[in-house]
Amino acid sequence: MPDKLTTATLIVQYQSSADQQSIIVAEIDEERHEGSNFVPGESIYFRIYANCLYDMYVSDSQANVISHGSGQKLVEENLISFIQTKELALQYPYTSGWNFTWHGIPRLQGVTLNIPSAPEVNKTGFKLVTEGDVKQLVAAGKLSYNANYNRFRLVPGNSYDGYSIIVLIVERET
Repeated sequence: MPDKLTTATLIVQYQSSADQQSIIVAEIDEERHEGSNFVPGESIYFRIYANCLYDMYVSDSQANVISHGSGQKLVEENLISFIQTKELALQYPYTSGWNFTWHGIPRLQGVTLNIPSAPEVNKTGFKLVTEGDVKQLVAAGKLSYNANYNRFRLVPGNSYDGYSIIVLIVERET
């Protein structure tokens, strides 16, 4: 193990146009890396989950970002809470495999709540369809679903201890 490790921080900027629900999520590829410490000069693999077209810009002109295919992640969220709201957003754009289970048997004004339906493919928002006063709504559940991603490899040009490369990912203007 080398004496000096470099910490990688993935900085992502995303924007959403007012008429659509766009999302871009970037993260270090946990299948290729454990943690966020890297030896200077080491390639860094990362994933982008997006439901829109995007462009990438790199702060170092000697660095390269290379596409490394695509994949699918099983997302598991053990606590989904509806507290005075019927609408929630997923962490990643939904692809398939919707599985929602309530913790207990939640009721709203005496009526047992139905399982929320899956969002549309590539969307993140989902709703609980129920009548009743939302101010009295409190329910919890767990959720799993699949999310597609694109994998990339960042190859640094020059690097040394403390060296920084920024990868900016933005929604492509249409």
